[in-house]
Amino acid sequence: MATDRLSVGDRYAELVMAAKPASYWRFTRTPSGVLENEVAGGVNLMMGGEVSTVSYGTNSVLEFGMTRHAGYLYSEALWPATPLSEFSAEVWVKPSHFHNGSILALTTERDARGKYPNHAMLLELGGAQSHWRSLTPLNSLRYLLRSPPSGDQEGEFGSSVPNGYEVRRWQHLVYVKRDDRLELFRNGARVAVDDGGDSRVIASELQIVCGRLYPHGSERLFVGQMDELAIYEHALTESEVRTHFVAGASNAATPDAI
Repeated sequence: MATDRLSVGDRYAELVMAAKPASYWRFTRTPSGVLENEVAGGVNLMMGGEVSTVSYGTNSVLEFGMTRHAGYLYSEALWPATPLSEFSAEVWVKPSHFHNGSILALTTERDARGKYPNHAMLLELGGAQSHWRSLTPLNSLRYLLRSPPSGDQEGEFGSSVPNGYEVRRWQHLVYVKRDDRLELFRNGARVAVDDGGDSRVIASELQIVCGRLYPHGSERLFVGQMDELAIYEHALTESEVRTHFVAGASNAATPDAI
């Protein structure tokens, strides 16, 4: 896992902040377990389970799933305040192996009866083997929008990209809801476009979850490293996505085979 190093510099952070994110986490942890938000007034993320910190020079990333108590991130505060017709999320990830793991989800809160939350948005990896509770194709990248939030696939927008990711290598992923369509970018290039429906929105008052499918319950755990998560209340342009990737990748070391 240490051969491909991510060392995004100040230029990358400047570009992200210039794009006006609603929240931006550089994954700098504090003694209290809160992940600092670079945006004043933005939502803080909490750490659950065991999340490790790995340093690449001056840059620190978070590592998930390498201990007996798999870690994850979640927000206690709900977001956004009102439904969003446009939305973007970008993050750097390095999966340790092919597996079915959730990178980022926006979910409703679990009700008093303990019912599983419903998903409004999800970005996840497909595994090397099928699982009866997941319809994500093998070794794919799946992205979806459910409006209103739901626990099933009926009325779902989005798709899966075959052979959508590499293992043990850093990759820049961007999910975009733009007007009437969904777009997925990997390493600065658009790899999927789907009808998102101009009447479909990201619902309000959702919980942010990273590293697992639900904020409560160990399912579809992400195993690997993650860094530089930003969410926006608007759609990033293709030029912005490309510029962000180039700025982040320019500081990365040349990866070895494994």
